[in-house]
Amino acid sequence: MLVVYYHCCVCGYIGHFSKEEIDTDKLFNANSLITCRGPDQTIQKSQSNTFYKTNYSFIFNRLSIVDLSSGGEQPMYSNIYKTTLLFNGEIYNHRELRILLEKDGVKFMSSHSDSEVVLLGLSHYGEKFIEKMVGQFAIVFYDHKDNTVLLVKDRLAQKPLYYLKEKKDFIFSSNLLSIVKYKNIKLSDKSIIDYLNFGVVPSPQTLFENIFKLEPAEIVKIDLKSDNLSKSIYWRLNELIGNKKYNEEQFKNLLSDSINIRQDADVDIAHFLSGGLDSTYIIKNLEKKRQDTNTYSVGFDDTRYDETRWQKEVVEKYKTNHLYSKISTDLGFDIIDETIKAFDEPYADSSTIPSYLISRDISQKYKVAISGDGGDELLGGYTRFINSLKKNKGLNISSLYSIYPATFGSGLELMRTSNDIYKSYPYEFADLKLLDILKLESCRSIYDLVEFTGEDITKDLMMIEYRYYLSELMMLKIDRTSMANSLEIRSPFVDHRLIEYVFGHKLNFDNHLGKKHFKDDLLKDFNHEFVNREKQGFSFQVESWVYQNIELVRELINNGKVVNQIDKKIIDKLSLVKSRTNGGRIWKLFFLERFLSSL
Repeated sequence: MLVVYYHCCVCGYIGHFSKEEIDTDKLFNANSLITCRGPDQTIQKSQSNTFYKTNYSFIFNRLSIVDLSSGGEQPMYSNIYKTTLLFNGEIYNHRELRILLEKDGVKFMSSHSDSEVVLLGLSHYGEKFIEKMVGQFAIVFYDHKDNTVLLVKDRLAQKPLYYLKEKKDFIFSSNLLSIVKYKNIKLSDKSIIDYLNFGVVPSPQTLFENIFKLEPAEIVKIDLKSDNLSKSIYWRLNELIGNKKYNEEQFKNLLSDSINIRQDADVDIAHFLSGGLDSTYIIKNLEKKRQDTNTYSVGFDDTRYDETRWQKEVVEKYKTNHLYSKISTDLGFDIIDETIKAFDEPYADSSTIPSYLISRDISQKYKVAISGDGGDELLGGYTRFINSLKKNKGLNISSLYSIYPATFGSGLELMRTSNDIYKSYPYEFADLKLLDILKLESCRSIYDLVEFTGEDITKDLMMIEYRYYLSELMMLKIDRTSMANSLEIRSPFVDHRLIEYVFGHKLNFDNHLGKKHFKDDLLKDFNHEFVNREKQGFSFQVESWVYQNIELVRELINNGKVVNQIDKKIIDKLSLVKSRTNGGRIWKLFFLERFLSSL
């Protein structure tokens, strides 16, 4: 059965392998949660591998960006190799890889589809082809001859992929809730605790029992003949660490190429312009190539976060084609709820709100946007990172953490005074004090995700930033807020070649020297105030919104599915001290209950 639906390619899909008959209508109904990821075309293909007596049904939703013709349609099948591909993402070096394959005698049907490059590359070279790809991707590759399935995640987990393995069934999807809707899976108590601690459920777990998400750079292989499932990681940060002499020109050339290859699309591209170092450096790089650059920026009515002045300086200097919009921080419940419903798994950082609104606005004109995300991880831009590496922190009062009242805060400021960075740094990302209030025990530590060297503390902290903060939080936020609005985000700083270079070479990150050459280059065009001003970033005064709407928030949480079973008086306890920390904690609980209300 083949069904094609056209509406009004970064796409989304769901699929089911089974030894029994598949309810294709039910699967199509579950796919309704994914169509925002690919509104241009939906194709469902349901067949049977008669030799192995395996039924399968695939549904693919396409957002057409590269090769807008039918040559880029999916599920994509190779008649020569007897293989099928479902591919979400972009391969930025697909033209180079096509030449490589053609030299090896591989024949292409499309003119320039990166999806066909992935299909034929995996078919021809096998798993080793994955290491040749530069891009963001979540891949499902089915070999009909062997009756095996490969699930592949990109190195930094930029694109989502979930799966459920049962005795006679294997189900996969770009969207967590689509599997839950299809199979009616129970919540995981341990994952709820993870969320309350971290504000997200780190991979490979999800909020639901027996549904897993691929980790960064993970390959999951399923042999449908034997029902055997195996896992492997093809790219590890701790294996990249070296102390080669850093060459600024080499790094700049790599970064320039990373920016340039992300300009490849058959639709117009816009560039997010925050006015900060990272986004401005990208625009300057393009200006050197005399490219006609489209930029987009937002202003905020809260002057603490508005960077319109600096954005205008960049636009005027580089003469970009600019669009501007303003975001109000006075948001009603409907808008707040809309931003929450964009997520298929809970995520407690309130920066999701401005991120969603920005994506919603820019998607009115563009399908693709370039962002400066990942620059701080790459070059040590976060204040927590720089401060942790400082030799003299003053008086160490971290021992007071154990007696610090939980309702006063997370105790992070106390732990930051510790001289043991390995002990203190995880507290930047967790809230064990909230678990104390709720009388819950932590299930996991961030250290469960990271393989330290124990020798290079700078690179070890970078591994936390990449493996946890970037991959588990930032990439999730960027993907969901953008794809809910059918917008693809490309991030030049999130390029594995750049990360390999930084990890393999000796850099001095003290006093933000990692970004020194950014500043030196930008000082040729801007003054010292522009280049050296304090970083602002996206934010939303979530505590103000929470306390202004506390009665509604309390009612929705207490009538929810989880929190009132743990502690019915938790909101009263957290409202006693109306701090930013407690406002964020209440938001975390509120997000969870609003997320679960749609189940």
